[in-house]
Amino acid sequence: MRRLAQLATAGLLSAVLSLLTSCSGERGVYAAPVEAATRAFLAAIHHGQGGVACRLLSPGAIREVQQSERKPCAKAITSVRLKASGGIQRTAVYVHTAEIHLTNSVMFLSPFDGHWKIYAAGCTATTSYPPYDCAVQGG
Repeated sequence: MRRLAQLATAGLLSAVLSLLTSCSGERGVYAAPVEAATRAFLAAIHHGQGGVACRLLSPGAIREVQQSERKPCAKAITSVRLKASGGIQRTAVYVHTAEIHLTNSVMFLSPFDGHWKIYAAGCTATTSYPPYDCAVQGG
């Protein structure tokens, strides 16, 4: 009887761990829309399509880009020096945020109105607080 209880507990623990890892930090169904938004943003920046890139930014990021560059987002985003090149190396998707690690920087996304939007881009790690220095940021 005790062995049966141990097996049931181990099975439940395994199921919970499996669910947690499938929802956070693993590639798969949860990562696909995040990676699609990231690729679309990078392609828009690469091709100088500021309007397309801005539609993939969060409202706070749009405000920050416009204020820092003193131009409409579509013109401003193409002049921001983003360290956002190379392919996607790692994707971590959590409930309300996602991290995309590119070859030389990190991007952060959150869902807005049912779509993943970029709220920080061109981020590089720092040795102090905050842990990232981002070319574009704004919740």
